[in-house]
Amino acid sequence: MKAATEKLGWQTVQAVRTPLGAADFSQYLTPILNSGADVLILNHYGTDMVNSLTRAVQFGMRDRQANGKDFQIVTPLISELMAKGAGDNVKGIFGTSNWHWNLQDPGTVAFTKSFGAAYGAPPSQAAHTAYVQTLLYADAVERAGTFYPPEVIKALEGFEFDGMGNGPTLYRAEDHQCIKNVLVVRGNENPTSQFDVLNIVKEIPREEVAYDPAMFGGDLGPAEPAAMC
Repeated sequence: MKAATEKLGWQTVQAVRTPLGAADFSQYLTPILNSGADVLILNHYGTDMVNSLTRAVQFGMRDRQANGKDFQIVTPLISELMAKGAGDNVKGIFGTSNWHWNLQDPGTVAFTKSFGAAYGAPPSQAAHTAYVQTLLYADAVERAGTFYPPEVIKALEGFEFDGMGNGPTLYRAEDHQCIKNVLVVRGNENPTSQFDVLNIVKEIPREEVAYDPAMFGGDLGPAEPAAMC
């Protein structure tokens, strides 16, 4: 995160690490109030994001001024389920998502319609991920002609596809990351229903968000399983 923001000219005032599953984020947010920062990036997910964002809003961070600017809270990863969990606290908060049920491409429209008919609600990002991953796994097995994991892995490495609502998508062979378009979203300040919690602000093409596979280092290791004794 620091490398990406500073490359854009940002200055990191303070980095605060928090334990997973913290019950109260007050002690981690307090230093930010006097740090001189005008943006708070809450790099949390799930319940941690809901709890840290809620506490930050309670601390008045969403409505404060810093350096002559409106203070901004950013959640790098956010889903509809997390936004619903945060309730009113998510209003006006920026984040990113990999998919949203209100996209208007044919794949999303068809999936949202069929899901809504079956369950009476638009699909969450998690529901979309589960559905898409099941289709992609089934397709990889069919193309590989086997369920043997190393061969399925080979079928997915470097595989490109489209039509799932994320735009042109690549399963990168070098690090097994799924490279696709990213949605910039913002908490809806005037929701019309319990499902209308995030607005799409912008869609960023995958070419602009892709990163060097060597960034995190490490080695994927062999696909073949080790011999059993």
